[in-house]
This record gives sequence, C-alpha cells and structure tokens, in this order.
Amino acid sequence: MAEYSIAEMISTTLNSSRMEAGRMDIYEQPYNVVTLADELCLMTEYMTAERNLSCKYVINSEMPSVLMGDGEKIKQIIVNILSNAVRYTIKGYVELDFDYETIGEKDINLIIAIIDTGTGISAERQETIIETVRSFDLKDGVRVRGKGMGLAICKDLVELMDGYIDMESETGAGSTFTVIIPQGIVDKTPIGREENNVFEKERLNVRKLATGGKRFLCPNTKILVVDDNKINLKVALGLLDRYKPQADVAESGMEAIDMVKNKVYDIIFMDHMMPEMDGIEAAQFIRSNCGENGKKPVMIVLTANAIKGAEDMFLQYGFDGFLSKPIDKNELYSLLKKHIKPEDMVEVSDEDDKALEKSENIDAYRMKGIDIEKALEIHSTNIKNVLNLMVLFYEDGIDKVDYIRKFADEGDYKNYEIAVHGLKSAAANIGATALSDEAKEHEYAAKDGRVQFVDENYETLALHYREVLNELMKMLTKNGLLANAEKEESNLPELPDNISIRERLVNILDALEDFKSKEAMAGVNELLTYKIGADIRTAVNNIKNKLKLYDDDAAEDLLRDLIETL
Repeated sequence: MAEYSIAEMISTTLNSSRMEAGRMDIYEQPYNVVTLADELCLMTEYMTAERNLSCKYVINSEMPSVLMGDGEKIKQIIVNILSNAVRYTIKGYVELDFDYETIGEKDINLIIAIIDTGTGISAERQETIIETVRSFDLKDGVRVRGKGMGLAICKDLVELMDGYIDMESETGAGSTFTVIIPQGIVDKTPIGREENNVFEKERLNVRKLATGGKRFLCPNTKILVVDDNKINLKVALGLLDRYKPQADVAESGMEAIDMVKNKVYDIIFMDHMMPEMDGIEAAQFIRSNCGENGKKPVMIVLTANAIKGAEDMFLQYGFDGFLSKPIDKNELYSLLKKHIKPEDMVEVSDEDDKALEKSENIDAYRMKGIDIEKALEIHSTNIKNVLNLMVLFYEDGIDKVDYIRKFADEGDYKNYEIAVHGLKSAAANIGATALSDEAKEHEYAAKDGRVQFVDENYETLALHYREVLNELMKMLTKNGLLANAEKEESNLPELPDNISIRERLVNILDALEDFKSKEAMAGVNELLTYKIGADIRTAVNNIKNKLKLYDDDAAEDLLRDLIETL
C-alpha cells in the first residue's frame, strides 16, 4: 500500500471498474475489513480534500475482522459512487458508513453507505437514473454516458455478488447510496479499533495506511524544488528535512534549467504555475534539452489545482506524478517511498522519531483568522517550526500585498492570477483558510477572464491579507519573534576594531555576488552578535529575512543601499 499514492489508488480503482464492462468475473478470497475500510477512508479523505469538503466516517467496531468475498470489486463499487458524491457536493461533507447485519452463523450482509450534502437528485432525475440502470446490459455492450453508466456498472457488480444498491435523495438535501452485499465470515473477531466511533477529521488525520512504514532518511538522494513562492519553498524544504536529502531550490523555470544542466538530480518537484516560464514548459525543456541530466530525474509537478484528469495531462508533459499543494506529508512520504531506491533509504528508530512530536502548548499563539492547530496538522511538526513559517509569511507578505494591488491597478491579470495563486497555497500553509479560499476565488476569476470581479474585489482581498498580516505581527511581536533592534542591542559586545561594519557588509555582498548564500548568511549572523546600532540592526535584519526567503537579489539591493549610507 505504501508503494502507491492515494491519487494512484483512486485512478487505478476507477480505471479497473471501467474495464469491468468486458470482464465481470468475481474472485472471492479472504480479506481484512480494516484494510478495506482504511483504503476507502483514505480515498474519501483525498477526494474531499480536493474540493475543500469535510469527510466523516462511521464504522461498527463489532464487525467481524476477516470476510470472504471480492474485496477489490467492493472497493471499485464504492469509489465509483464516492466520486459522484464528491463531484456533486459543493459544500458540507461526504460520509462513509460501514455496518453489517448477521444473516447466519457464517454469513453477514456488509452494508456500506455513502452520504453527501450535495445538490441531491430530483424525483424525475432519480427515475431517469433508475431506468438507465435497468436498461444497461454489459453483456449486450450497451454504452450509456454520464452518471447512469457508473451506477449501472456498480449495479451489475453488486448483483453478481447477490447484493443490491439502494438510493435515497432529495433536491438540495443530498443523497444516500447504500450498498448491501452478502459476505462470508472467516474470522469473527471484532475489528474493535479505537477510531471506530463516529468521528470527523480534517485532512491528514486518518492516513495511517499511507504512512504505515517507518520514517527513513535518504542522505544520498539529490532533490530540486522549483517554486516562485518563497513560503512554498520553505514548506517543501521543511517537509523534506524529515528525510535529510541533498535538497536545492530554484525560484523559476529558467533557474531550474540552469541547475539541471550542471547537476544530476534524482527527483525534481516542479511548481505548475510560475511567471515567465511555467512548470510544464520548464519540464519539457529539461527533458528535451538537458541531456542525460534531464532524462534521469523523477519529475513531480506541484499543483494547487489537482482537478480530475490533471494527472493524465501532466504525465503527457513528461512528469511522473503530481503532488497537491499545500503539500500533504503523507502523499510526500508515498512518493519518496515509491521513487527512492531501497538501498538509498536508512530507517529511523521510533526513539529517534519522537523528536518530531509537536507541542500542545499553543494558547499564546492563537489569532483571529489563523487556525494554529490546522497549521500544526498540515505540517505534522512542532510549534517552533510553524512559528518560523509564520514569520516568513509575515515578512514576505509585506511586499506581496502591494504587488497584488499593483497588478490589479495596472490590469495585469495574468500576473495577478499567479500572485493570488501563490497566496492561496501560502495562506493555507499557515492555517489562514478563509484568506486562502478568497485568494482561490480571485485566481479562478482572473483565469476565467472575469476581470470585473477582480476590479471590484481586489481591494477587499488586499484588506483581508493585511488583516492577517496584522494578526501575525501582534502575535509574533508579543512572543518576541519579530526583531526589536533596540532590545537586541543591549548586553551585546562591541564590534572588534580590526574590521568595520562597512567592510563586513562589503564582504557579505561579495559572497552573495559569488552565489555563496550560506557564507553570506553566516556573515550576517555574526554581525548581529555585536552592537551595531539600532538603525543598522534593523536594516541587517531585513537583509537576513530576504536571505531566509532565498531572495538573494533583494538582499543584494538592500546591502548596496546600506553600504552607501555608511
């Protein structure tokens, strides 16, 4: 299971069920109910996450643990119905219920219900679907398009297993599809898991199967992450840091091409939407024009728009898979597990892994418009790392909010789309869900050419962006996480006489111009350990922030300006 991503599981399952039109054999064998339920819950959670829906699960913990039947066919049936439930649900949730009823000493009826809060189906439409299903005959090769075909295939599969499907729906009130299939009992032991009460969880909480293996390190694996958004780069590097690969970053497609020409990478994570050259163009150029260096790497696209059919499109353009943004740690785990050679993996013991447990003492960091718990869940890390990410979001946002307004004022809707696309994923990464959703709405408006919506609402988006930044500023300042130049000056030693502040700044600038970012950062950090004056300290801290965001060009400009004043 851990060898495949959830997206691949869903695609494989759906494709397999479509193939059933020509081959309808049932293969009964023992299967584990927990495994089946886990896989279906994972798929439900994945599909609902793509639509920003909640997902619920109800599992009867008294259900026998091992049954006799065709578990793969059952999975195909449920995923087909689930895909329709998610497709026709705009807001609310999709629920997956597992239950059973005893029908004999050695048999039960397995009962799986798919419940949604979607648009529902009118009585007239229900009758049309029922008639479509009744008239559908796989053996005669009748082809029916739309929802009825998927349900017809499910109906034939269920009936081949002596079961049936029940449908209840009301316009505007959602739908319930219930699948009842007789199954033999192999092991009567109840599944009895503590999670098997009624529960609702956000994205990432139920993906135990996707991270079923131990965490591993891959110190010899060379990875390149390409993204024009510096917050997204930080998030990606933070998640990759669990595995300790040799990770580099590029902020544009052109920069990525230059790096690939000079270094052989094992994996490249490429952002889809970037200005000037997007991820698809960069990937095609790398594959075609970078020789063996371009052919060797596994290429994974990073996209915040993981829509149906997207994976096939990306595969056609030279990618080997895709990863949704905000990056899901479990999907990342599955991709790395799949593409890194076993001999390059070093397992981590449970004791060593305890250092990754997050802190629960978060009351001092609560803010309006930002869900600190959600940020912790997304990244599965400690509070310190999330706070560092919030500092970067704040520092980067001070400039970004003005860019959003500038692009809208100038009617540059293409760059506006790219800017709010970046804001969408960056805001989601820190738990600013409402701001992320608002940015998403603006992205789609710009993409669809609805410029009137942008013109009328961009000021509101900028206002809400600033409100989130202000909340961050208050929280970060209160907790001493934003630099206070005067306070930092106290109790620091005087700068040695042998080298002046200006000379040190010139050395830092020389290092940056020679592309020695780490050396430049070391020089900045050293300079900040001495008394240099509050104004200079503020300027140097700004330079440090730009270096932390990999914005070396901006850091160079700030250095030159500061040097000229000395």
